[in-house]
Amino acid sequence: REVGRSSTAAGAEEFMRIFILETMMWQRTERLALELLGQLHTGDFVLGPRLVTGSLRVCCGILRLYQQREMEAGFVSSALEPMNAMWKNITDKPLRAKVSWDCHLFALQCMRKRLLANKEHAGEQEEDLEAKADIPSEICASVEDRALLGLVELVEYVDISRASPNWAALLIRMLLLCGRKQQAHEAFVTAFPLSASVQLLSWDQAPATVVPTAWLADVA
Repeated sequence: REVGRSSTAAGAEEFMRIFILETMMWQRTERLALELLGQLHTGDFVLGPRLVTGSLRVCCGILRLYQQREMEAGFVSSALEPMNAMWKNITDKPLRAKVSWDCHLFALQCMRKRLLANKEHAGEQEEDLEAKADIPSEICASVEDRALLGLVELVEYVDISRASPNWAALLIRMLLLCGRKQQAHEAFVTAFPLSASVQLLSWDQAPATVVPTAWLADVA
């Protein structure tokens, strides 16, 4: 019996050692990835399909870095960006085929990749079309709160006023789950006339997070 306990303890210790080692390895990899992105020229920092495949922590780091770059560039640089992009497409042929998203589309595609985990990888142009489309109704109706809770870090990078009907419903649920009730209320009132999925959030028999019934007074 003592031998069995000793073996079990040794196995648990070895498991924890490997777990800690792998965690440190992934943390360092994530940190290095963000450091490399930080060294890119602003014109080369393109949010596209290849970057959404990273971990959630890396994706959030990419979005923070991208927003920081946008803020640092300022209004004047932003005004010149179309000319810079045109010149770069002329002189740098590989960039011509690249898909370029803003923070909103990139964040939504990061969510989609995690909600549709078993979906096969598509080409860049197909991914671009997918990123600009609504999420399927069956996913919107079946996704559980715990899955959405794992993605709430991405909500701050999404412009809810641009969200498609099904995405609007999921984003409202995520806002409620992370305690941003006022923002969820405003989004609900705006999206209610346009989204059947948002309307279903007010039903008592909804399978997941429901909005307060008092909100219906603002859409009557």
